[in-house]
Amino acid sequence: MLSTRLWGRGLGVLIFPPLEREDESFPEGAIVVRTGMGFRGRSVALVRTADVLVAVGGEAGTIMEIVTAYLEGKPVFVLGGTGLSSDKMRVYEPYVDSRRLAELRFYEGVEELADKVCSLVSLKHKGSF
Repeated sequence: MLSTRLWGRGLGVLIFPPLEREDESFPEGAIVVRTGMGFRGRSVALVRTADVLVAVGGEAGTIMEIVTAYLEGKPVFVLGGTGLSSDKMRVYEPYVDSRRLAELRFYEGVEELADKVCSLVSLKHKGSF
């Protein structure tokens, strides 16, 4: 699981479950933030508190989070080849529009995606982000 791999590399993994799913179990080591918000509202909180957004496949909500992260200037890493609607965002790689607010990057493998996220976050903490 991607969250376990990132956690094992020293990165905190935040999960913002929607109100309707706050009582479910989550991966060990993940930081679960129970906002009390529904599906759409919690997406803004999730994106605004992150250094980067990692999307591992999803539908309209995931696409909304990708676009929100872009608008907030947050780098976006997407696991492609999932067969889900978020795969269609690849047509916007590397930038969603002419403003070039943040890069949108697709990866086909979990290992490569995790490596790239870890590298970027490491640069941020060294002051080169």
